[in-house]
Amino acid sequence: MKKWSSFYKLCLVVLLATTQVIVATDITTLNNNDPMPMFTTQYPYALLGIAEQEYIKSNHRTACPNHFGLAITPFYQRASSGKDTCGNKAELGDIKGLWNMLALLNDTADTNPSPCSIPLLTTIGDTLLEEIEKVFGSEADTPTELNTIKHILETQQSNSLLRQTFGYFSVDAKYNKRGVRFQIESVLCGGFGFSLKSGISSISFCPNFIDQTASATQYNPLAPKIVDGSDTNISISSWEGVIKIVSNEVMSQLDAIAKAIDLDICPYRKTDMEDLYGELFWRHPFQINKRARTGEWPKFLFIPMMVLGGSLDIAKPVDPSKAFAIPAGNNGHRSWYVRGGFSFDFYETINLSVAAGYTAFNSKNFNNVFVPSSQAQSSIFPCKVSICKKPGSNFDSSIGFNSYHFLAGTNSPLDKLSFYFQYRYMSHQTDTITLNQDSADCNSSTYTAEELALFLPNHLECVSGFSVQVFNIGFNYDISPNMLIGFAAQIPYKRKGAFRSTTLLGSMEFTF
Repeated sequence: MKKWSSFYKLCLVVLLATTQVIVATDITTLNNNDPMPMFTTQYPYALLGIAEQEYIKSNHRTACPNHFGLAITPFYQRASSGKDTCGNKAELGDIKGLWNMLALLNDTADTNPSPCSIPLLTTIGDTLLEEIEKVFGSEADTPTELNTIKHILETQQSNSLLRQTFGYFSVDAKYNKRGVRFQIESVLCGGFGFSLKSGISSISFCPNFIDQTASATQYNPLAPKIVDGSDTNISISSWEGVIKIVSNEVMSQLDAIAKAIDLDICPYRKTDMEDLYGELFWRHPFQINKRARTGEWPKFLFIPMMVLGGSLDIAKPVDPSKAFAIPAGNNGHRSWYVRGGFSFDFYETINLSVAAGYTAFNSKNFNNVFVPSSQAQSSIFPCKVSICKKPGSNFDSSIGFNSYHFLAGTNSPLDKLSFYFQYRYMSHQTDTITLNQDSADCNSSTYTAEELALFLPNHLECVSGFSVQVFNIGFNYDISPNMLIGFAAQIPYKRKGAFRSTTLLGSMEFTF
């Protein structure tokens, strides 16, 4: 009898070491449009696989060892709005700030100096000042607040309403991403295994520029001013005249300005490979309360999990001159990550899982990147420079449950249907950006102190962080012991500095 008992134990060990069902490990990226991509509709913490867990719990009489699994998952993602870094609702093109066109301008007196010379910006600035002077006529001097580009910017920045309207574009946009992702996974021995994930995606971003300047009529910054020594306030009609001139002489020149600074503001469309993710994992189920009598203690499996992984930059980095380019991967940055967690798989009810992870990225040099050179500049900048970018780390956590074959025993045609729900949170820390003129070493720079003082890369750092919270919901149906089909959705909950993206996906999975 003891020999047979030992034989069954040996068979169980072999089964656990060689059996595998497709599972998903939580991955995070640098992209605020798709920060937590899904590669399968399966429950992420199926760990050693549902089939073998059910076998241990004696719900399955037998289980055929599967050494290899493959998931093919078409997906579609869309967004039409998001939240800025403060958590306020924003158009997709405004997540990092409205586009300040006035901050690009200079004048002949050089009151708003720039590190780069763009003659058109000075021409437009001088024309703007001349037209504003005509509003007030020869009877009165142009108010100090409007007589130079520097003073116009000071007036713009002096009021919260003007900082969102006067000389600003809002960029309404539609974003979608579609493609297919692949995942292969296999267990080697002793609960150790590996997985590979990648995909192909087509990204589209279509912007629509909306001039906000007309809304600046709600506040007249010149109302308290005295003109030519008289006690008459500047009328609202004069301020409306200034607003009209800004729209006609500056905002209408968007295309010409973009061409002059070599900025492509066309809609973005591109199909590319996604980055390749590889990971080594360990996970193993331990039977708890195995010998407990019925009703005494709940029987469950305790399943710890550890993952060590990384990514290769298969996807091409985007061109910095394309204003609305979105990378299919981590924009040329490689990553490594570590993740740990555990599950409680109760025999009679559900599987509860908790996990947390950390992801880091390598530094990378980028040439000809637009960097602000003025405190007032926002989202559009006139000058390019070479930089070194060290992305901030990602921290993430999740909690969820899975109900496997929750209609089993009901004689329903859906008795092989499973359902899962998961909450996920991810926070991307702010990036570190430094000037780095064509240097192979991110720790060195060939710029002088004077040149460094002309640029403000810290402004880009301030809007680089983001956080996202989502709900993942999935339904999977086993159509054979070695094949399932599934449907899942990633539903946005809360976010800061990120798109409000909704993802739908279907999956077909095979085990061998």
